[in-house]
Amino acid sequence: GANQSISDRGNAMFDFSKAWYNFAGLSFSRYLNPSFDLTAQVSYGQYGYSIEYWTNSFFTMKFDGHLLLKYKFNNGYMLKEFPKFAPYLATGIGFADYQYSEWRFHNEGADLVVPVGLGVKYNINEKWAVQYQGLYNWTNHDFRDSRMDNDPNDAYFQHSLGVVFSFGCKKDTDKDGVEDKLDNCAETPAGVSVTPSGCPTDKDNDAVADYLDKCPDVAGVTAFEGCPDTDSDGIQDSEDLCPTEK
Repeated sequence: GANQSISDRGNAMFDFSKAWYNFAGLSFSRYLNPSFDLTAQVSYGQYGYSIEYWTNSFFTMKFDGHLLLKYKFNNGYMLKEFPKFAPYLATGIGFADYQYSEWRFHNEGADLVVPVGLGVKYNINEKWAVQYQGLYNWTNHDFRDSRMDNDPNDAYFQHSLGVVFSFGCKKDTDKDGVEDKLDNCAETPAGVSVTPSGCPTDKDNDAVADYLDKCPDVAGVTAFEGCPDTDSDGIQDSEDLCPTEK
């Protein structure tokens, strides 16, 4: 990835004509539910800003740690759960630790960091993906660039491009195409048509699943396997000589 400084010396965010301060990192995410993941990530690399070599520049090595809560758009409501492109928003809390350097002025130490950003994952298959993430990081100090001009605190932007490997596997006990953790009816018989929640379809909404319903297009009662008894006299309409009179 690349660190881009936003400080009293200048704003390098999305300005790739400036010097490139790269880093490497590692992250681990835990699935919480269809909408949220919790991610812990660390990175280490160069950080600085340069226009004029001595008069308007600084350089250091920086170690970051973030704890992020990610909101996934591919949650089954906004986008389907397993698309090729899976965008997300992220925010959380973290820290940045700046190392001492004998050249190019800066102030070593550690900052509290509040990151906000977004990302998108391209799913190659169920196990592998490629992901871009961009995080804007607010800090609680204004002198890491060796300048304090009473402006807003220093900040920095992080671009990262990485490879994602999914350790988990999708368990689908009833083989209906809906993994168990999302399946409200995880023991549906094989070959039965199901809804996105994994339960058998019920076209007439009479609480009798279509595969058990002898009258799947007309709302009925459980006692008659989904067939109607309009007058509620205990005789289903198909056998009732007076179906509207009790």
